Amino acid sequence: MSLATKNGAKPAGVIVRLMLRHDEVFRLPAISRAVQVVSGLAWLTVDGEDIFLGNGQRLWLVSAKGTALVSALGQTPLILEILGDSASASPGMESMLKNLAPTQGAC
Repeated sequence: MSLATKNGAKPAGVIVRLMLRHDEVFRLPAISRAVQVVSGLAWLTVDGEDIFLGNGQRLWLVSAKGTALVSALGQTPLILEILGDSASASPGMESMLKNLAPTQGAC
């Protein structure tokens, strides 16, 4: 996969791939630059605005100043890639994110 960059910025890379089931909610880490749906339907709430993404769609979070939450819509599990600068992710970041348990509830 090749990722486009803007203004000479370093390309965003996949920090972690996440799977959410219906009624699970995940708070995106502050280092997230973008999210991309691999499969399923995502409901994101970013800075109080609801956004819906489907297979293959990507959302850049450059202007996000507050909390960003994501959950799966429907019965199909959501598989989501969280993208960020490889320089901003510490070596232990992926394992730390994998150990975070999503919470139950809706965005």
